[in-house]
Amino acid sequence: KDPFVRLWTVRLLGDVAHLSSQVSAKLSDIAAVELHPEVRSQLAATAKRLPGTAAIPIIRNLVVNHDDSNDPDLPLQIWWALESKTSTDTQGVLDLFQDRSVWGKKTVRNILLERLMQRYVIQADSTGYAACARLVALAPSIQEVKILLNGLQEGLRGQDMVQLPPTLAKAIKPYEKELVGHSLAVALRQVDKKAIEQALSIIGDPASSIGERLSYIRIFGEINAPGSVPALLAVVENNQSSAALRQAAIQALQRYDDPEIGRRIVNAYPNKLRADPGVRLAALTLFSTRAAWAAELLNAIGRKKQPGDNFIAHTISKDDVPEQIVRQLKVLDDPSITGVATRLWPDLRFASGSEKTERISNVSTILQSGAGDPDPGRAIFLKSCGACHRLFDEGGVLGPDLTGYDRRNVNDMVMNIIDPNAYVREGYVTYRVTTKDGRILAGTIAGRSGTTIAFNLLSGERTTLPEGEVEDMRPQPSMMPDNLLEALTDQQVRDLFAYLAKGNDGH
Repeated sequence: KDPFVRLWTVRLLGDVAHLSSQVSAKLSDIAAVELHPEVRSQLAATAKRLPGTAAIPIIRNLVVNHDDSNDPDLPLQIWWALESKTSTDTQGVLDLFQDRSVWGKKTVRNILLERLMQRYVIQADSTGYAACARLVALAPSIQEVKILLNGLQEGLRGQDMVQLPPTLAKAIKPYEKELVGHSLAVALRQVDKKAIEQALSIIGDPASSIGERLSYIRIFGEINAPGSVPALLAVVENNQSSAALRQAAIQALQRYDDPEIGRRIVNAYPNKLRADPGVRLAALTLFSTRAAWAAELLNAIGRKKQPGDNFIAHTISKDDVPEQIVRQLKVLDDPSITGVATRLWPDLRFASGSEKTERISNVSTILQSGAGDPDPGRAIFLKSCGACHRLFDEGGVLGPDLTGYDRRNVNDMVMNIIDPNAYVREGYVTYRVTTKDGRILAGTIAGRSGTTIAFNLLSGERTTLPEGEVEDMRPQPSMMPDNLLEALTDQQVRDLFAYLAKGNDGH
């Protein structure tokens, strides 16, 4: 009868490694009838720590039998419990949504559905995509489908939907209008003044669908509509904007040569943009496309805390800036930018021929002096190489996919890593691209279609430009760092090469 006793009982049961089916069922029964919000909160916390078979019935009873949608904490606690089972018990999570009574609950509609769809899209594997397709198939009405599609677009963060696997593409095909069929799109691309005004109003309206807002934001990044800049900046600076909206708005702002953009993004960065990895990268990429914006970034990095400051406002840590962005800053070919970047990141330089020869000899000796472990080597690969290269379906697309290479030829691998300019595979030449609107981009050509060129940028983003917008395009030396191995210990070097040498079957 005492809620305090119930609370501590539930908390202690969460520490038990293996609950009996009877105890698990009892916890589920309690979740269905518990009146005290603190005990329900503990039930959600305990469910997060229990295996899926015990946790999911508790989660179901918490959402079906109670309306905690206005509680400041419980809905997110329930989400965290459910999210912890998305990989370990995918089928159990999907089975939860077989029950139509679950779909109509406010906590499910307001908190769980969009996040669950986003979580499975970000997983970016066959299991995750299949789960997304199943959720769409189970949705009882178009209203729930719209929520799921919002989560889909949040998770994709601007990726082209034509790249989705057939199973998911087929599931969302009946709802294409909800995704791309927005009424203003054609008129907006024709730079119709009235359409621009309407689209800007929709972008600033949080009640509008995220899909429509994202669609119009992206179009403003493709047409010449300088009047959109204040609205796009407002999306970036608004605390209520989702990460996908902020990321799309920052990418769209790259088009407009306005010094105010650099200043405002710098000011928003510490407290509004830094937390989300995608948004953070979009902001840093923006700085690297124009010299004036790059100067704002470098000034913010060099700015010191003033006496009397309560916090370090409008400053950026140089540790936030990834190596590929530093290289993009140098591609701007502005002496002052290059000078400051070299001072801030002195280790990021191209080695001389004699240094490369010596390093190749040293690495060969290291590899012959002991064995490596491929398991820690995988983490090293993803951190050091994975931003550009794929291996076993993990990593980026800026450089060649290494999976099909003869990776057991250690001498060749050492040579290509330490002297990447010795041989650049066709299709992976890095280009310095100057656009007619004044941007400087660097990346490889991902493909051509008609009169457009798709680029994989050094920043990790992909952008598509009409050929008519390209002012100049020149090949550059490989942007792969030739000092890649210098930051690694001898054992880490051996572990990395052990992972690289694994066969296509993972052994």
